[in-house]
Amino acid sequence: MVNKPKQKGTAAESAVVSFLQSAGFPYAERLALQGGKDRGDITGIPGVVIEVKACQEYTFSQWLTEARIERDNAGADFGFVAAKPRLVGKTRTGEWYALMYAFDYLALVSQASRESKSDIEIWKRQMSGNAISTLIARELKLAQAHAADGGLDHSCVLITPKGVKDPSMYYVVTTLSQMSDLLVLAGYGRRDDRVGA
Repeated sequence: MVNKPKQKGTAAESAVVSFLQSAGFPYAERLALQGGKDRGDITGIPGVVIEVKACQEYTFSQWLTEARIERDNAGADFGFVAAKPRLVGKTRTGEWYALMYAFDYLALVSQASRESKSDIEIWKRQMSGNAISTLIARELKLAQAHAADGGLDHSCVLITPKGVKDPSMYYVVTTLSQMSDLLVLAGYGRRDDRVGA
């Protein structure tokens, strides 16, 4: 009997691995199941844990909590979620969502600036945590368009979850392509291994 959710998850993980290998992470690979101490879905990037999601329902809070636990289990510096958006297939994996808590994202950007010895400017667009499923795709596209108009390489959407007062616990959503670039700039990947580098 075919387990469709498992097949879908495996296909999503494989798509993310393939993208990462072309984006400066040649050793990225799917991680075998680890039992009770889950350490994410993708390995081969020391210091980084990646949880992959291919779900119709966007449960950002649950996903980010899971990524944080996996980061702690692995003793990694950063953990993030790579999530397949609705209607965006495996041929456009770089457009998939990459999610982090704001405190992690800001720390990553700071590290990327230090390591690359350049200021990394990011266009930020803010939205409330209401109607994430219906608005996130539009908001992310708007952020990317404003960044491009301003000559910036990076953009993100900052989401204020309902009832959360601490800005460091807001959700940050960018694309897998932009997250990969930040990770390379922060020293976790190789610039010369990127397609088109």
